[in-house]
Amino acid sequence: LLLSLILRLQTMAPRTLRLTSRRAPRNLLCLIFFILVTICVIGIFSHARKISYFFRPLWDKPPPPFKHLPHYYAENVSMEHLCQLHGWSIRSEPRRVFDGIIFSNELDILEIRWRELHPYITKFVILESNTTFTGIPKPLIFDSNRPRFAFAEGKIEHGVFEAEVQGSVEDPFVVESEQRGAMNGLLRRAGVGIGDLVIMSDTDEIPSPHTITAAGVLQSRFMAPGPDTGTRARQMLSSPMPGGIVASVFDGCRNLVRKKDFLDYSRIQKLICKGDDLFDMLPEEYSFQELIKKMGSIPRSASAVHLPAYVIENAEKFKKPRKLLFLVFFLVLPVSVFIIVTHAQKISYFFRPLWDKPPPPFTRLPHYYAQNVSLPHLCQAHGWSLRSTPRRVFDAVIFSHELDLLEIRWRELYPHVTKFVILESNHTFTGIPKPLVYSDNRRRPRFAFAQGKVEHGVFGGRRRPEGSSSRTQPDPFVLESEQRVAMNGLLRRAGVADGDLVIMSDADEIPSPHTVRLLRWCDGIPPVLHLELKHYMYSFEFPVDYSSWRASIHVFSSGRTWYRHSRQADVIFSDAGWHCSFCFRRLEDFVFKMTAYSHADRVRKKDFLDHSRIQKLICKGDDLFDMLPEEYSFHELIKKMGSIPRSASAVHLPAYLIENADKFRFLLPGGCLRTPE
Repeated sequence: LLLSLILRLQTMAPRTLRLTSRRAPRNLLCLIFFILVTICVIGIFSHARKISYFFRPLWDKPPPPFKHLPHYYAENVSMEHLCQLHGWSIRSEPRRVFDGIIFSNELDILEIRWRELHPYITKFVILESNTTFTGIPKPLIFDSNRPRFAFAEGKIEHGVFEAEVQGSVEDPFVVESEQRGAMNGLLRRAGVGIGDLVIMSDTDEIPSPHTITAAGVLQSRFMAPGPDTGTRARQMLSSPMPGGIVASVFDGCRNLVRKKDFLDYSRIQKLICKGDDLFDMLPEEYSFQELIKKMGSIPRSASAVHLPAYVIENAEKFKKPRKLLFLVFFLVLPVSVFIIVTHAQKISYFFRPLWDKPPPPFTRLPHYYAQNVSLPHLCQAHGWSLRSTPRRVFDAVIFSHELDLLEIRWRELYPHVTKFVILESNHTFTGIPKPLVYSDNRRRPRFAFAQGKVEHGVFGGRRRPEGSSSRTQPDPFVLESEQRVAMNGLLRRAGVADGDLVIMSDADEIPSPHTVRLLRWCDGIPPVLHLELKHYMYSFEFPVDYSSWRASIHVFSSGRTWYRHSRQADVIFSDAGWHCSFCFRRLEDFVFKMTAYSHADRVRKKDFLDHSRIQKLICKGDDLFDMLPEEYSFHELIKKMGSIPRSASAVHLPAYLIENADKFRFLLPGGCLRTPE
């Protein structure tokens, strides 16, 4: 607007503004200055809260960080072993557990919470009030819907907090504090005693049943991607209809409703379907990197794996009809030739959003799973039907030297796999000679359990000419492709037939057992289905993201000439396993992988292979090749720059890994130190 006005005045000047004194230009500058100040004042007034939140890193400090206790859990691992892993001892009898919540209007979430926790809870202690925290009258919603919770009636201790109805209060946090004080009296009325466990949380903060069983320290996660000790759904999303959401807005966040249209149903519906903020707020972060990382819509997830079992069992009941990103661009000043040469790859990757386009997005197939939910129900939840007999499964991997991950993979998949088809070569993809690592170890005890199911083959490889340069050495992607063609012959030698399932992946790309079990028992699955794997780097302490695809499952057909690892379909099955990149026990294995795999050209400096440097980087979660993330938008690139955030969660990892935690300590939180050789 300002620019157009200036241009307009300039075009008018020759015709209408004959300058007869030296004051005219000054008057024009004053006018421009006045308009600019007016626009700034209006902008600041309209977006004061956003501006304040954007500059929060300058005026506020974060609270002291928590000390994260590692959390170990996998299905069917004994409670005694889990207690031992956490440094605790098993009790002769479990503690009593009292679940204390202050209830507003989240009936669906309350039902899920109580159904999940019912076997482990002594008393459900629930307090509700006749007003919201902001003093607005509200009905006693739980009291009027009590028949819905008849299954838990014998365990319920219900109380009502009678507050004075004022229409509004000055400080809603004072009212909240008074209600939490009343909760303590209600707990005593429920019979809580010394040594009992008391869960204090809101309705939508649901501890997982296995955490309560372990009776450990509880922590809930805020819908983070990947299960931890519990699940927390945002309060404003806990009601299925917009009316329920408006009630939640009035309950605790009334001061954030700055415009009347914030409460418009159509606006609310649109925002929750996009994952945008209902209050048009910026994230509450204490660094500019974290703030920019979390700006924009919340990314969607198609994973419904390890959610509360009651949700999966009643998926139809809880399915509801589906009814500003800020562009961050940095103007880079001219840099010296030396910096361009030194950091050419980084500069190229930084500007990747300008010169490269992302591949077409996958169609994500939702994945439903919870422990102890029946196979017929799981097949039905996916729109498939249950088979009378399971399919045969052939697990095909091209193996290099990842012995630990191969052992974990085969132990996890052994009950569901007909044949483990493994191909190894006497040369790497870059033409470097290598020993036949699996052949040298196949007779050892660690793989003896699977010998009856193993089909092993050796590929002759193509030796790199001595003294060859990068220009004359074989193309690593060509050599890799040749090995994948050889894998198809090995599969046929193993006896694969029409209708069998073929898993195509590398050794470190491990489908979860429940995924393989589901696909072998269900009819109606796509003929080619890519698997979305949780991606970890160096160990399961460093989760990179939850959208890695590095495994494929095919329904075998003799009419197809060969099966490969690359993208062959647009459908991907969410949250279907684990991909642990560069997850080695020895530093020497890191060096071998860096020089041997298809992207060996990333080793641009000799010191990249130094053991002390590698050890330092894998303990920090930094990139071994000093690379920027391979992203196609500046927002995603900035989001993933820097060290990979640590995770103290070892929940829902491969069960064999948890059962043998001491053996594989280097793969778990806190175990980053490696042996040299």
